[in-house]
Amino acid sequence: MDVEALEGSCVCGAVRYRARVDLSSGTMRCNCTSCTKWGRWSVRAPVDAVAIVAGEDVVALSAPNPYGVTRSCPKCGIKLFSYVEAPEAGGPCVNVNVRTLDGVDLHGVPVTWLDGRHDTWAPLGTAPHQVPEPLRVTAP
Repeated sequence: MDVEALEGSCVCGAVRYRARVDLSSGTMRCNCTSCTKWGRWSVRAPVDAVAIVAGEDVVALSAPNPYGVTRSCPKCGIKLFSYVEAPEAGGPCVNVNVRTLDGVDLHGVPVTWLDGRHDTWAPLGTAPHQVPEPLRVTAP
């Protein structure tokens, strides 16, 4: 395991957190409507591995659902991480939104796609994340 202590934040910086995560152990993406529309991409961490370091007084909590509660920024709306309780969803644990981690190179990080669209949550496949080359536009 390659556990790193990383920092993350929302877009506006009102909420900041620290998380001890192991990106090399793999991340998850889901094809359900909700995850697809808000770009959810997460890495699992133990419950005690995530702590809000700034903005705890403003952080918004989602309504509890069978899978847990999501922490987000009420100002910019970014979903930072979710406390997951349901055993079928891997709980108890925290699913950290890797898109909110600051200064992390995600190239090559394993991504397992899950079939949430059909409520099976079965793995559809795993592949390393590829960072695209910058688009080079030339004048006509």
